This record gives sequence, structure tokens and C-alpha cells, in this order.
Amino acid sequence: MVTMMITVVAAFTICWLPFNMLVTVWTYNDSLSDQQWLPEMYFAFHWLAMSHSCLNPLIYCWMNARFRQSFRSVLHCGSFNRKRRPVALQHVHGTGTGTGGLTCTSFRSNRKTVYLEDAL
Repeated sequence: MVTMMITVVAAFTICWLPFNMLVTVWTYNDSLSDQQWLPEMYFAFHWLAMSHSCLNPLIYCWMNARFRQSFRSVLHCGSFNRKRRPVALQHVHGTGTGTGGLTCTSFRSNRKTVYLEDAL
């Protein structure tokens, strides 16, 4: 768990530090605006900072078995499957399901069928 936290913090620092340093230096040094390389550097650092949002799920999936299991259960539930499966969504309090408090179970009844895509 500590290793995952260190990895997440390191990824955040690596992704965001260059952009924040550039913006800080640019704020206090207006002559930087005259540099020809500034737009490309700004774009590259901004892209790196925004790419951090893609890294966290990968780190969590790689280093956390509970996250992997919950992610698989969400995929299995039908939200990303091509075939629409009827599901019942039940809000669960304090169970630590890892799926945002929702569990998904298939059901058949005489009532209107609720699909996961429509319920979310």
C-alpha cells in the first residue's frame, strides 16, 4: 500500500512539476513571452500534466488487486458489453465494493427491465 502511494505521488510530481515550474517562472519573468520555443514548451508540459489523469487508473490497476477485481466486475456487469443485460442496481452502504457503492445483479421480473446504461 505504501509503495502504491509513493508511485502515485511520484507520477503526480513528474507530470505536474514541469508545467507548474514553467508557469511560475513565466509569471515572474515577462521577457519569457518573447521566446520562440515557449508555445511548444507550454504545449508539451501541459500535455504531460493532463496525461496524469490517464496514469492513475493504470497505477491502481497494476498495484491494487481490489481495484482490479472491482473493475472486472463493472465490465462483467454489462456497461461495456455489446449485449445489453438486464441488471438491478442496488446502492450499498459501507461494504467497500469499489464500484462507487453500486452492486449489479441480473434479475428477471414482470416489471419493466432496467438496463445499466439507462440507470447511470
